[in-house]
Amino acid sequence: MRSDRGTKLLLVLIAAALWALTMTQLVVPEAQAGFALGRPQAEVQRPMVDEAIPIATAPTSTRPLRWRVANAVEAVGVFGINCMTVVQVINTGPTAVDTDVEWFSVGGSSLYLGSATVGAGRTRGWVTDLEVDPGPFQIHSDADLPNFSGGYAHVNADDPRVLASAFRVCREGTGTAALISIGTIPVHAVGATAEYFQAGLPMMRGGPPVAAPDGS
Repeated sequence: MRSDRGTKLLLVLIAAALWALTMTQLVVPEAQAGFALGRPQAEVQRPMVDEAIPIATAPTSTRPLRWRVANAVEAVGVFGINCMTVVQVINTGPTAVDTDVEWFSVGGSSLYLGSATVGAGRTRGWVTDLEVDPGPFQIHSDADLPNFSGGYAHVNADDPRVLASAFRVCREGTGTAALISIGTIPVHAVGATAEYFQAGLPMMRGGPPVAAPDGS
């Protein structure tokens, strides 16, 4: 009988200990975390907001915006990555066009504005930095930007008849180190430029061309 009483008492003590431990974990984990980090509980519970992203600044180019380059990056020796961004602009019009390519950080801060005159039927190139060789692309403007993990670019020009394309060139190192890849980056036409280049493309004006009845 004494053995049974002792066993029951032991079970009761274990159950009480488990209950107390469970209630402690349910009630005070956030408070414990707050004191462990040296911060009040109210601050620990506050939603995390990235306050480091800067407010977008006005672009410095005064020419009309013609193209948006969706993404730009410059990385040299960052986790073994060596990549740069190239923007190529072709002037399809009959006369020379003054053109700007402006690089922005992901938060909208203008990092560099490069200007050049693109002759009729000619091509000019802009890059984030020539520390990584651009390979087959002709370059006329080097922004000489430091490493930045992400951003974008704008192409501004006095004439809407400019065609823009963008590429990311990655190598095993700086200079002419072994080429890893050349990838395309999406670009989007804006305003009059979009209207001009879509005018001769039936697929972009509401569907494929269809045969019209001849009236017979």
